Amino acid sequence: MKIVLFSDVHGHLRLVLHLIRNWQIAHSSHVDAALIAGDLGCFPDRSKFDKATKKHIERDLEQAGFAEYFTSPRAEVERLFAPEFGEFSAVRCPILFVPGNHEDYEYIASASRQAPAQDAPRNTFPVDCYRRIHCITDGSVVTLDGEDNASLRVAGIWGIENARQGAPYQLKASMAERLRVGGPQTFDLLLTHDAPAEAYPSVGQTRTSGLINEVVLPRETERLLHGNASVTSEYFRRALDRAMEKRGGVAFMHSHLGPGWQGMSNDDIQTEQAMAAQAKGATGLPLVGMTAGTDGAWSARYWEKSAPRHYERVWCQSVRIIGEQRLDVTFADKIVPPPRLREELKRTVSVWGIKQQQKLSRLKFGVVGAGSVGSIVAETLARITVIRSWRWLTDVRV
Repeated sequence: MKIVLFSDVHGHLRLVLHLIRNWQIAHSSHVDAALIAGDLGCFPDRSKFDKATKKHIERDLEQAGFAEYFTSPRAEVERLFAPEFGEFSAVRCPILFVPGNHEDYEYIASASRQAPAQDAPRNTFPVDCYRRIHCITDGSVVTLDGEDNASLRVAGIWGIENARQGAPYQLKASMAERLRVGGPQTFDLLLTHDAPAEAYPSVGQTRTSGLINEVVLPRETERLLHGNASVTSEYFRRALDRAMEKRGGVAFMHSHLGPGWQGMSNDDIQTEQAMAAQAKGATGLPLVGMTAGTDGAWSARYWEKSAPRHYERVWCQSVRIIGEQRLDVTFADKIVPPPRLREELKRTVSVWGIKQQQKLSRLKFGVVGAGSVGSIVAETLARITVIRSWRWLTDVRV
């Protein structure tokens, strides 16, 4: 397949069309699809330009390209879709994009009610007057077919993760979770404006973490036993008051009769969903649900607001238990699958067992200094197949 990829177009859509046309003419071949990884510059209303667009438009008028040329038909643009200079001068391929952090999200949301054009793939909708530029529905997968009978499945995620709370372009964890649950076998390419989590060491800006530092236990009159276990609204209200007093959030914890990472029953889901709105409204933070297994393992999830009065479950990757004499981690195997155990690790695994090996291999280690001690530690970590480690080579002199 012949795919062209653009990003950070910022209104320069005419340039995109001319580049596609010129490539096709030069190679006597049609492009199968064009993908734009965010910041299309989709602002049909000039009064809705964001600060960055207003700043740059002073020296680059094409920043307003969408409003100028793609909200009402212009002959100079329509010619680019026609075989003006022969068969290959016509841009006829699907042009698909995902929104970045410089778009009019209110307009895109309203446009999402439209059906795709006749030749456009499913799970997309047009945003321009020519019905040629389509947005991939957030968290969806589209299939592109090429002239060589090949196909490509493209998943789309809107926005960026490192955004201020409540920003319209904040990446929705529920959409990423939807694709993650489906598994990597459901798509071939992820189209997003955001960078991968592994692109730089995490300093807490690109992940969500919750720290449990105080436990509020139910009183005798606040616990109900009726074949199952539940708590009264008074108990939840008391925990909310304490959380607001401490300027923290709320985590609701219970246990299951089974080892390892735990799923959720319908009762569990209904209970936590009912608590999610109150927790978010009172503390400004999403509710965290946690479940303990019989072997001491914990599972956890956040309840993220995805629409008015609607909250979706987003599973955590891991839960860490930290104490004075204990450090333990439970991983969600579906999200962070354990690595395959290789034959050469038989003796290593025989020392502490398969479960401990799987935990160690998924932990992240930082080795500061690579001298006589640090180099030995780094080599040992490599020998037990730690997947990721960071090493700082330093020359510290006092």
